Amino acid sequence: MSAAEPPQGANSAPAGGSAAAKPRAWGHHTSTLAQRRGLRLGLRLTAAVLLTLVFMFPIYWLFMISFKTASEIYAFPPRWYPTSFNFDTYHVLFRDGDAATVGNSLVVAFFSTA
Repeated sequence: MSAAEPPQGANSAPAGGSAAAKPRAWGHHTSTLAQRRGLRLGLRLTAAVLLTLVFMFPIYWLFMISFKTASEIYAFPPRWYPTSFNFDTYHVLFRDGDAATVGNSLVVAFFSTA
């Protein structure tokens, strides 16, 4: 470097002789981070909803089976919901005295998980 040349520093022009390049605005960089965070949040929520549906499906299926007739239960391909709601299974449950057994099971299940 000769004495006539100014030192290369933050305020000097780039080597091409043009004006100094403008620094990037912070807003551009943070919007990209915000978009990535939003995408990650969306993916996590989608995964959570899908997992919830997967884990809740057996409960739905058992509940729907309680209203189906025997032919609907064993139908192939399976029916997602009964064609008509059949309450005969609940009638048999209460008539035979099994409702007390189911109630006791619900109490035990509630207190063992609480």
